[in-house]
Amino acid sequence: IFISICLCFSGRQNLTRMRKRISSFSDDTVIVLIGRPKHGVLSLINSCVFAYKAEEPFANRAGAEKHPPHYAQPEEVPLTEHITITRALLQPEDRFWTSEREAYLDKWRKQVQCSRWPFVFVHSCTEELTDTTKDEIQTLFDDIRSVTGLYPITVLTKKNFGIADELVPFFHSLGSKRVFTFHNCTIQEHKRTAKRDAEFLDFMNACIDEALATKPETTPLMKRE
Repeated sequence: IFISICLCFSGRQNLTRMRKRISSFSDDTVIVLIGRPKHGVLSLINSCVFAYKAEEPFANRAGAEKHPPHYAQPEEVPLTEHITITRALLQPEDRFWTSEREAYLDKWRKQVQCSRWPFVFVHSCTEELTDTTKDEIQTLFDDIRSVTGLYPITVLTKKNFGIADELVPFFHSLGSKRVFTFHNCTIQEHKRTAKRDAEFLDFMNACIDEALATKPETTPLMKRE
């Protein structure tokens, strides 16, 4: 019993420490979640805010499960005074990145000059990677590195229903230093537990680490051999 009490107290301290680091981070930062529709981008935003705001009930802040014209609104969701989470929802087609990359890259190159922009790629564990998808993701990762100097963090969603263990090595091979696997909070299922909060808080702290390390890249990145 004593050991259980100590572990519980230690766990609460850790959650408090992670939330405090997020709340005290004073650099203007935009966490960019990139992914296709139905891969969990919007639910990930809701999950992060829910884990951080421990005293508040779950809310659909990112517009998950809404239909046009209100789908995925608002585009940006504030986390703290200085940290905002936004999303770049790509097309569902096979060429989901190369079909619209120039518009995104032009915008990102301008925006990273005035604030920190850690990038996160979100992929559902329920979708297998085709050769075309792998090529698109590699191009996306290389493009992000050309903007920030770093490859993006990867988040694999729906881990309870997919093949996370098979996907993790692929994303590490592309350059992701951190690959997280989550079962997002949803409108239907958002039970709060210390373990669940800790997972999303750890992810947000990793985004802060990434923000501190990012820097604009002014020269084009050479393609990998």
